[in-house]
Amino acid sequence: MCRFPGGRLFEAAAVGIAAALIFLQSLWLDGAFLPRWILWQEREGVLEEPSRQGQFRYELRGRYFFLYRDGERIYEAPGDWRIQDVLTDDVNGDGKQEIVMLAWRRGNYGDHMPSWVEKNDTSFSQHLFVYTLRDEDEDGPALRALWMSSALGFDVRTMESGGEVRGTGRPSLTLTGPDGSVSHWAWLSWGYRMVEEISVRQK
Repeated sequence: MCRFPGGRLFEAAAVGIAAALIFLQSLWLDGAFLPRWILWQEREGVLEEPSRQGQFRYELRGRYFFLYRDGERIYEAPGDWRIQDVLTDDVNGDGKQEIVMLAWRRGNYGDHMPSWVEKNDTSFSQHLFVYTLRDEDEDGPALRALWMSSALGFDVRTMESGGEVRGTGRPSLTLTGPDGSVSHWAWLSWGYRMVEEISVRQK
């Protein structure tokens, strides 16, 4: 015998469906449905800044990035980002170490979109972000964005800093896809540019 006469049965079912949809949406917002091939790294290290007082230690833990100065947290990446990996290097040849993040974020662009784009998308996509310590007399967060890519448009499973790119005096950034494809990137003028791509051999 039905416990919910008439419309009450429909109402209870609708409430249950709504709750399930809210739960699934929360999982999606948290990145639960991101690709299974992603290699989530755990990192910690020291950002070498001999011209600055104090020790700057970074930590990548549980898909979140933090920066500490003498044990005090001074920066954390936005909570809706999922950080896959991070490395430090003097990517632009200015004599200072920068922080390179391989991150997943909803939206192809950030707050500022190209004039020809009317609406940002809401799906997760991979991005490369380069951050540097702000100057002591600057206002704002401890880190400031030096360069932020839009959605990469290709899949990256791992990244690592490589040897010097000939004629630039700057290190390469090696990106490897889940299919084994490899590309080498370098900071040229402003931002990363691909300098060599190695295709996967077809079996």
